Amino acid sequence: MELRKQKIDYITFIQSLAVTLVVIGHSFPKEILTDSLPAWAACIRSLIYSFHMPLFFVLAGFLFVYSFEKKGLGSFKEFFIKKFNRLIIPYIAVGSVAYCLKTFIFNSFAYRPSTPSALFYLKSMLYPLSNPNIYLWFLPTIFIVFLIFYFLVGRKKYIVPIFVFSLMLSVLSDNISISFLNIQGVLYYIFYFVCGIMIFYYKNKLFDLFKNKFFILTTLSIYLSIYLSIYLSAISSDIVKIPLALCGIVLSFSMALICSDKNYKFLWGILDGWYYQIYLLSWFAQTGLRIFYQINLISYYTCVIIMILGAFLFSFLMIKIIANYFPRLKIFIGM
Repeated sequence: MELRKQKIDYITFIQSLAVTLVVIGHSFPKEILTDSLPAWAACIRSLIYSFHMPLFFVLAGFLFVYSFEKKGLGSFKEFFIKKFNRLIIPYIAVGSVAYCLKTFIFNSFAYRPSTPSALFYLKSMLYPLSNPNIYLWFLPTIFIVFLIFYFLVGRKKYIVPIFVFSLMLSVLSDNISISFLNIQGVLYYIFYFVCGIMIFYYKNKLFDLFKNKFFILTTLSIYLSIYLSIYLSAISSDIVKIPLALCGIVLSFSMALICSDKNYKFLWGILDGWYYQIYLLSWFAQTGLRIFYQINLISYYTCVIIMILGAFLFSFLMIKIIANYFPRLKIFIGM
């Protein structure tokens, strides 16, 4: 399979899969009576969370090197501006709207109430895990990773020591509690970015392996074994979380490659090209729809379903409105 076809089919498949996992993972509200997730919802959520965000970083690393080899990265100034426009402007814009809505409308229903003050707002931007729309933490985190690897890209002969060093950072990140700009998250997820680079460099050999049925079954068995050991014993160490995430990532690649070879698209291609906008906008619909459950107007199961469907429908509606009627706003949602 030539790389151009992979870029269109295989990468797009995984992007659509990844954002669908994000939407589903964010669609389980806490039960009113217990203030916690039902056991079945917690199980599904933990399965998704075991690898879905590492998968985004792997994709970013893969496409980063692909872009570099195809057309270069330009000067650091050009690269910085491009990534700032793509990641930080939406982070500030969407985060600011989320702050206003949460503070002045949704605050009484929020799991993490907001405070109407300039200091709180500034802190929420500088400390991404405190952002009213906590889902946005990914944007400044991957932005910093991109800036770091601008100076490392193209050094293929050093990729193995970089891989080992990034793995060490990931394992040790639990002991480095720097929440400013989510530096702790940068240290943890940079390993998966390097994994994406490694997959790109060795794709010809790895892709054949990823499509091997015995390899897929073995990887699935390892994934389930690790997951059950974590889920049943509540282990949270990165020593087991990292191999669990890697197995989930490999299985995602395997599914995408096999489907791509057969010209199958994820969800018939409905999400193709819009995964970033869905990621940015889905919070608004899900937060609003969750309130119907919190005030006892709908059942828990109904809430989960409408939060999933509403996230996609609202995102597509906003994309269409902005594209057709407010084109100057497209930069704020990464279009």
